[in-house]
Amino acid sequence: MTKNHLLTAVLLLITMVTKAQTYSGGAGTETDPYQIATLTDLQYLSENTSEWSKHFIQTTNINASDTKTWNIGDHDENAGTPDEAMGFSPIGKNPTDNFSGSYNGKGHVIDSLYINRAKTNYIGLFGYMSFGASIDSLGVTNVDIEGYALVGSLAGESQYSCIINNCFSTGNIRNNHMYLGGLVGYNYESTINNCYSQVNANSNYNYVGGLVGYNTGSINKCYSSGPVDGNSYLGGLIGSGNGNGTVSDSFWDTETSGQTVSNGGTGLKTIQMKGMCVYADSLWDFMIENANGTYDFWGLNPDVNNGYPFLSWQNYLHTESCCGYTIPQGEGTEDNPYEIATLCDLKWLSMHNSVWDKYFIQTANINASTTKNWNIGNHDNDTGTPNEAMGFSPIGEKPVNNFSGSYNGQGHVIDSLYINRTKTNYIGLFGYMSFGASIDSLGVTNVDITGYATVGSLAGESQYSCEINNCFSTGNISNNHMYLGGLVGINYESSINNCYSQVNANSNYSYVGGLVGYNAGSINKCYSSGSVDGNSYPGGLIGSGNGSGTVSNSFWDTETSGQTVSDGGTGLNTTQMQEMCAYADSTWDFMMEDINGTDDIWGLNANENEGYPFLSWQGFYHTGSCCGYIDLIAPTITCFDNQTIDLTSGQTVYTVSGTEFDPDTTYDNCTIASITNDFNSSSTLAGVELPIGTSTIAWTVTDEAGYTSTCSFNIEVNEFTGLNNIKDKTGFTIYPNPANDYIEIEINNSEIKKIEVLDILGKIVKSTSVIQNKSIIQIDDLKSGVYFITIDRQTQKFIKQ
Repeated sequence: MTKNHLLTAVLLLITMVTKAQTYSGGAGTETDPYQIATLTDLQYLSENTSEWSKHFIQTTNINASDTKTWNIGDHDENAGTPDEAMGFSPIGKNPTDNFSGSYNGKGHVIDSLYINRAKTNYIGLFGYMSFGASIDSLGVTNVDIEGYALVGSLAGESQYSCIINNCFSTGNIRNNHMYLGGLVGYNYESTINNCYSQVNANSNYNYVGGLVGYNTGSINKCYSSGPVDGNSYLGGLIGSGNGNGTVSDSFWDTETSGQTVSNGGTGLKTIQMKGMCVYADSLWDFMIENANGTYDFWGLNPDVNNGYPFLSWQNYLHTESCCGYTIPQGEGTEDNPYEIATLCDLKWLSMHNSVWDKYFIQTANINASTTKNWNIGNHDNDTGTPNEAMGFSPIGEKPVNNFSGSYNGQGHVIDSLYINRTKTNYIGLFGYMSFGASIDSLGVTNVDITGYATVGSLAGESQYSCEINNCFSTGNISNNHMYLGGLVGINYESSINNCYSQVNANSNYSYVGGLVGYNAGSINKCYSSGSVDGNSYPGGLIGSGNGSGTVSNSFWDTETSGQTVSDGGTGLNTTQMQEMCAYADSTWDFMMEDINGTDDIWGLNANENEGYPFLSWQGFYHTGSCCGYIDLIAPTITCFDNQTIDLTSGQTVYTVSGTEFDPDTTYDNCTIASITNDFNSSSTLAGVELPIGTSTIAWTVTDEAGYTSTCSFNIEVNEFTGLNNIKDKTGFTIYPNPANDYIEIEINNSEIKKIEVLDILGKIVKSTSVIQNKSIIQIDDLKSGVYFITIDRQTQKFIKQ
């Protein structure tokens, strides 16, 4: 072999060895990708455009701080002093020399990447990626990047079906013209999923966003928290402007970014950004829970990543939990139903449409006031400010995921439920229930519910053989289109029995009812008392119109509702609504009566439930009465005052004349059955002979329910005494009688030691121990009336005129 041939062979061998060592391994294929293990590997990739369609994986974390000394000088017309470093050269330079391969970071980071190319477009770790390129599970941390336009820490521009998944960035980026994003400068018809940026983004121009500068692609389940500053079209997550891309379930920190607007996404306060629930409610797949999937993309721990969510491949410990992501007790069967004991259990039910055909029982009252902070943001194309909460997500959707199960409230309530979904149909605790679904013995109280169409506090629509029994609602509901009902928006070929609503229903459109907006089913023994207001077809109980349903034994309050018409039911004034008889006469089954049944479904007490009927399971005490059904009110009776009768000459008894001593007045709310006295056991004293002395007469009145009342009074009959004197067996004589100034007492017994004068109450008013055969006692100082002289335990009466 000649020397020239040997040299050629050696050079070829060196070239082959060098080529083989350009990466740490791999062949660049999908099954055997090139391995990026060092900064040298990464540099080689950035400098060889021929490799930009290949497949790569990163096998370890890479410290790129040395890039701060790379490419010193004024290259590519970049401004700067001669010894200034331009740093790393992006992978993918422009639409012609683009990166179209795949790069899987495999859960590794590139730290301290430095790029200083203030006159160059398409700047980032990847400058320009296109035609299905992908980046996965990669972090770029502590970046220091500057470019002219189209600048992002991970990619300057991602165009035409590219995908960026599970990536994040931190550090500082800036540019001097348009399109600056914390992760990607311009996302054009490409997708970014499960990514975040904590980069500080600062521009001298416009279209600046915490995650993406300008978006015409798809962004899903991403967030940003870095400061955003620029000249115009700034956005907390996406630079504001005319980008027509879609952004779903994504957020930005309004406090740390300094931005309250974004061309997509939901702005949250820092404390909200650091809580798990707002993300989990938007279907982010977190570690430990499996309600939103089992890939476990995300985690959260207040002690790591500044308290914001992290990607699970970052290997931090996930510590947070969120209401609604734990399965309740029970199995969902008829014999062993799921037990809804807490608001978190209720939220779990709302989140899992796979169990909406199961059996449920509520085992305790539930305070749902915190639903006012649930589902914050502009989801489902709903209107509202970035920090506005949509509240509870209804159980049951139309047409596929409807609620067809059974929910027994067991006499419990859900209080202060909040729903704010002004662009969504079928809104209520249950949005859409169908095919034999049932709700029983449940109250929803103090609701605050807004929807678009078909809205009710308990159910938006109940369709096809559903049943709602023994339920009630209170609070306020509203909508922007048709079918608003205090309890149910539309009742279609279903039944509602023994229910009531005290909800105020307010609509901007038509078919508004105090109980049901539109009825094509059956309603029996129900009432409503809330205010009703709508643009057309309002009804006190049922929204008026052409509903083909039946309404029986049901009522509404014409005064409180403000409505005199209804598509069914009977309108009563408030006084009538608060009395038992109207309902009992319509066969309502009340407590304490058994004429209309023995299930005791209803009760009424003037001091409970604003005086309207309540369901017996509410636990109030029933006091209502209705003649012919139940009478709990005792009759009343009034007697005369005590009476005194003086007999005339020749009389020894007093004969009662007619009804002179019968009761003065008697009353009963229903019917008096009898009135009797205990003197002659009769209903009158007419003809009764009253002897001398005092007789006590007691009258008793009894009503048909057996309740009684009694009154009594005394009748004193005095024997005839004459006008001059009385001679008595007592052995002393009093005269004159009646007398004015004095009385004279003639005593036959010399052994008497004391004389006493008593008033009619038995009180001694005069006394003397000076006893003579004839004693005089002055009485001019006594009031007129009847008095008694007592001598030696013997008594006579005299009258002081």
